[in-house]
Amino acid sequence: MNERVREIVRYRNRKLYEKADRRFVTLDDIARGVARGERIRVVSADTGQDITARILSRALASDRVS
Repeated sequence: MNERVREIVRYRNRKLYEKADRRFVTLDDIARGVARGERIRVVSADTGQDITARILSRALASDRVS
């Protein structure tokens, strides 16, 4: 299992940006990463607050719908 934590920033316009890969990601990208066992951390660009639980719940819910 990869021990690297994927750091993702959520901007006010709801876009999710992965700093290490320098690219925008989708909820589906996040759901696939979790399914592969990757560790993910999401923070709000405005406040710096950790919003991982909220984003992961949305990502996993959207994955079930698909």
